[in-house]
Amino acid sequence: MKSSRSLIVLIAVACTAVAVIIHEANIENLNSAGVQDPVLISTADEAGYLRPAQNFLSGEGWHDSSEGFSSYVQRPPGYGILYLISKLIYSSNPLLILKGFQITCFFLSILLFYSLMIRLDVKKPFSISFTLLYGLLPCYNGFMYYTLTESISPFMLILLTHEFVSILKNQRNPSVFIAAAAFLLVLRPQLTVFPILYILVIYLHEKRIKWIYIIGFLPFVLWQIRTITITGEINLHPIYSETNKSIFRPTHRSLTNLFRVWEFKSDRFHETVGLLVSDTTTLAIRKAAKNIPMEFRTEVLPLLKEYQRIAYERRKSFEEPVLPKNEDYEVAFIHKTDLLTQKLKQEHFIRAYLITPAYSAYQFLNKSYLNLWVYQKKWRGTLIIEVLRWICFLIINISFLATFLVLSLGKFARHLRIIALGVALTFFYMIFFQRLNEERYLVPLLPLMLLMIPVFVSSCMKK
Repeated sequence: MKSSRSLIVLIAVACTAVAVIIHEANIENLNSAGVQDPVLISTADEAGYLRPAQNFLSGEGWHDSSEGFSSYVQRPPGYGILYLISKLIYSSNPLLILKGFQITCFFLSILLFYSLMIRLDVKKPFSISFTLLYGLLPCYNGFMYYTLTESISPFMLILLTHEFVSILKNQRNPSVFIAAAAFLLVLRPQLTVFPILYILVIYLHEKRIKWIYIIGFLPFVLWQIRTITITGEINLHPIYSETNKSIFRPTHRSLTNLFRVWEFKSDRFHETVGLLVSDTTTLAIRKAAKNIPMEFRTEVLPLLKEYQRIAYERRKSFEEPVLPKNEDYEVAFIHKTDLLTQKLKQEHFIRAYLITPAYSAYQFLNKSYLNLWVYQKKWRGTLIIEVLRWICFLIINISFLATFLVLSLGKFARHLRIIALGVALTFFYMIFFQRLNEERYLVPLLPLMLLMIPVFVSSCMKK
């Protein structure tokens, strides 16, 4: 037993070291290319996570530096709290502390991944083999050096699941589970289904309610109360407000919902909006029109022209000291766009409710998740990277299939099917309701999907 623990710790150390070496090489190559600062990789969302902590320490309250109500609630506070703690520990270079924390999270996730498989009665050889796969394949640590929630959300979900299974096997008190649920919900609220399902199963297992589990939802509830107080609505991602001095106004939300009828690529939608916002010429309209399918173009083009005009008018009003509210022409645009969205959904029911979600799922699964710059640019095309790309692609798709087999076949224990159900429901939410996804949104689910392969194989071998 002791030798097994030593081996797993050694594997975790070695895999983490390999990941750090590759990520440092990625940082070095980005610096050489002149597109990145050192320590951690900046992202477009970074300001929404880090700026609130900086403003809070300056006595300005918890908000980013944009203007409008959304600046107070646009991003959940979990990652910002980690940055705040890092800044309190080492104010001159908090990203260094944050980097150390994210590396530690990956190291601990390897240990927990192995421990979780053992608790799920996966045979030890399989547990060791799949721990190596999780630790070494770059698709599972691709965001370790990013200033994004994906850098730690996989660890948090593994930790929550590990504690869930441990509680069911009477090997743990609920304190760590509650703490993990509380932080996960303010780190990545889109994963809310997992603590809800897990607590439901714990209740069915124990045949009584332990109200202490409600504590895990308290930070999330308090954050939602703050969101409702400021914006007047319940929203897991409240980026839109008529008070915003940015493109993220209700007109943008209506246009987004319209595009969700047919669009499944977020970059294509953002490119279209970018063209309309940055250019007032007919050339921009012609370029934007290329991103609209022919069957929708006649009805959608007038709205694109109108949105282009609205964006121009709004840019002028952003110079005014008073926060802009919806003008009559914006209200009219929202009404027309919403009506067209409903009309197209009815007329193109199969496209809106089956084909577009199917393409959205394809976008998630037709990926190797080798997102680092060195994989995409520096080393792309080399034999080892192309082999690695295919291995990651196949493992992710096999794990996706295994997840649905575990969910659909009745021979698996309830807690296993609940873990698979959490993955399936989150996946369905992203492809059916959220749409316009970025591939990184699937990253927190990848370890739990991988887990389903040894679970399924071990079950088959018992027969």
